[in-house]
Amino acid sequence: MSSDHFRQSHAPLLAATPATPVSPAAPSNRVDSLSSTSFDDSDLYSREVSDAFTDADDDLASMASHPGHNSSSFNALSFGKVPDGHVFQVPETKNIVAYVLEFTSPFTFFEYITFVLLSFQLILFFVYRAPSFVFLSLFVFWRLFYNLGLGFLLRTQSSHHFFVGFCKKAGFGLNNSKRRNEWVEYLQGELSKKLGKEVEYESLPLEFKSWLLFRSIADLILVNDFASYVMFAISFYKPPNDGLGATDYLRFFGGAVLLLFNFWVKIDAHRVVKDFAWYWGDFFFAIESNQTFDGVFELAPHPMYSLGYIGFYGTALIAQSYWVLFISLGAHIAQFLFLYLVEIPHNEKTYGSRDSNKQQNYMDHEIQHLYFRRDLIVFKNFDWFRSSDIFVLVIASYSIVIAFVMGPADTPWKLGLYV
Repeated sequence: MSSDHFRQSHAPLLAATPATPVSPAAPSNRVDSLSSTSFDDSDLYSREVSDAFTDADDDLASMASHPGHNSSSFNALSFGKVPDGHVFQVPETKNIVAYVLEFTSPFTFFEYITFVLLSFQLILFFVYRAPSFVFLSLFVFWRLFYNLGLGFLLRTQSSHHFFVGFCKKAGFGLNNSKRRNEWVEYLQGELSKKLGKEVEYESLPLEFKSWLLFRSIADLILVNDFASYVMFAISFYKPPNDGLGATDYLRFFGGAVLLLFNFWVKIDAHRVVKDFAWYWGDFFFAIESNQTFDGVFELAPHPMYSLGYIGFYGTALIAQSYWVLFISLGAHIAQFLFLYLVEIPHNEKTYGSRDSNKQQNYMDHEIQHLYFRRDLIVFKNFDWFRSSDIFVLVIASYSIVIAFVMGPADTPWKLGLYV
């Protein structure tokens, strides 16, 4: 997997081949020297990071061979490193679905508050039969909480190390000069439950603890965002007055195919990037991992933001609702804004700009197509890197979606829209 493709993932891992030294992930604050939430001299800090992420082999070997080392609660061969040079074995973490379905895992404050908010929405939907626009408002609320709330935390963490600095001031770090207040002590205990009794939570670096707190907040938002969208879409579905026809069954089939494809994209992306990248781990610390970006990452750039939301349009097909279609489109646009305003700037800051590589790849591709061009015949010889082919696909998809959503062109405004 090239570094160019590596940077296109949802929240890129730090991939290192056996013969290549690992590069730093998102700059994180030094545990023992953080006195504020910002670093004004980014060049100096980059040099600190580069110096800190060298000569790690001896540290890793000594950690792995430590007599008291217990790997049962740790990711195999997964080592993290913070800018002060401290190497630690990254404890095993689970996404919230896997955590809940593993019935032996203890529920924490974060799971309880997540499911209380989820239950509130379910009661509105099943018990009170709230109007459709209530669920539209709830989805917009959670989507803004995702894009603006998480976006703010990640962007400020990337540029000013805000979240790690906040956690240090609150008392999440080691050797604090002041005593933790009861609320922080309670949250620390709840976070430690997620890792199991085998993991010495207090010995973990501040960056990892900050990430663990952040992902708990992210889980709360993501679960309720997904649930509110499902209830919003169902509430806007209206069965045809004259019964289901062949067009309706084709619409259901097309929507189901898109939803199943969306499900596969999410599952396969998580298989590739694991929890570290799924929860934006490289905004907090670096990780060593031999990573192969295959599957969905070979289909399209930024698959978590492009193909990963194609289910929105499958839902709109099934619901046959303009509200669902346009709200879904707005939510998808918001995700792309999140990508370009939060993730891409962080990736370029952390791993370097891709402009030179993109220019060289473009020139190579143009030269190849100058001599070996194959014209598009319907969808035969389709080329994802040829703009005219992409335009044809977009027009065809638009026509099909509009036809299923709108139905027959039996009014002048529908006919005008078709034209």
